[in-house]
Amino acid sequence: MKWFVLFLSFATLMSCAHQVVQDGGQVSFDYDDYKNMAPEERLTYAQTVVKRERRNPEGVELEKISQYPIGKIKKLGVVLFETQIKASRSGLASDRNIYLSESGKQALTESFYRTFEFELKKISLPMALEWVSKDDLEASRAFRAYGSVYKDFMLNRSKKLSDLDVFWKKGGEKIPETSLLLPANMQDVSLMYVPAYELMGGAKPSQHQHHWVNDLCKELGLDAVVVVSLSADWSRGGVDKRSQAVIPEKMDISVESTILYPWSTHHKILEEQKKSTTQKRNMPLAAYSAKVSVPVLISIDPAQETFETAMKNVIFPLTVHGESLLSLVAQRMVADIYQTY
Repeated sequence: MKWFVLFLSFATLMSCAHQVVQDGGQVSFDYDDYKNMAPEERLTYAQTVVKRERRNPEGVELEKISQYPIGKIKKLGVVLFETQIKASRSGLASDRNIYLSESGKQALTESFYRTFEFELKKISLPMALEWVSKDDLEASRAFRAYGSVYKDFMLNRSKKLSDLDVFWKKGGEKIPETSLLLPANMQDVSLMYVPAYELMGGAKPSQHQHHWVNDLCKELGLDAVVVVSLSADWSRGGVDKRSQAVIPEKMDISVESTILYPWSTHHKILEEQKKSTTQKRNMPLAAYSAKVSVPVLISIDPAQETFETAMKNVIFPLTVHGESLLSLVAQRMVADIYQTY
């Protein structure tokens, strides 16, 4: 019996060695509070609103990685920025809802990307942290060697949304496939694909596209890369058929991001410790997530179903809250990167 207790204790310790440690995310995001904060207050707010998940990789503790020169992050790039912007799946077969065209989705995705990139560079400026531009990333041999080239739906880069991009449709009416599924350069994966972030992100080591990340870091001299996913899902209200409870109309918005070391960094640290591994998995410094539910108004008189009301009732709340969450995630990420110096 004593041996069993000892074995159980040992097994428990071993299972805890790689468990995910979480902090932050205990406070719900409130846009009214956020917009009235001074810039120096937002980092503290980010520590409570943005949840961080960390897990020690094989053979090394995250806290000790920065003790190695190769573990210090001073140059990196956003290699994946994807969105899922759509009406709720539950409303696709019935009810009238608001949809986006292919170019409308891409315009929003690129706008969110520009916001995130601007926030990263602004916050990083005092630290001399270098972010490689999207153009430089895409021009590299390693970037072009993997994946696919997708159609560009935006002929005009300064495009503003119009009534051709945001429209009302009823279940049963013909809805353009590209408003449900959009493969774009910074892709909106909507309904059909498994989002790349679900494969690459999170606190667990990533084997998806591990050679791509590693080759890209070697070619451009990157210490790490960032992958980002933003999702927005709006749904009509109603009454639950069983409980008769009122279901409010709302939009759920979430931002998830991960900082990934290439697997070669992991291998070199283990070599310095006189250890070895055959695993080729990118190593997350941390994974971050923030979310909010926003009231929206979709069920209105058909005569009021215009482009202007769609923008006011859904797209504007999406933009304001999405950009705010991206900014908070950027704040917390850069603070962690600074700790590796």
